[in-house]
Amino acid sequence: MPSTTLTRLGGLAAILAGILRGVNSMISSDAPSVAGALQLPLALIATLYLLTDIFILFGIMGIYGFQHQESRGWGFLDFYSQWLALP
Repeated sequence: MPSTTLTRLGGLAAILAGILRGVNSMISSDAPSVAGALQLPLALIATLYLLTDIFILFGIMGIYGFQHQESRGWGFLDFYSQWLALP
C-alpha cells in the first residue's frame, strides 16, 4: 500500500476520532437527569471510547507518516510520547 494512502487513512481516522469524541461527550450511562444525554449500556460506551482511542492512535500514525522526514528525531520523540500518553 502506498504511503500516501496510509497518510490519507490516518487523516480519516483522525476525523472519525474527532466525531466519536463529540458523540462520546453526549452519552450518559448513569445520569438520567441530564437533559439531552443518551442512555446507553456501559459496555457500549466503553466500546465507543475504545474505538475513539484506536482512531486517535491511527490518526497520530498518519500525521507522523506525513511529517516524519521534516520532524526527524524530535518528531519521533513527540510521536512516541503521544503514543504512551493516550492509554
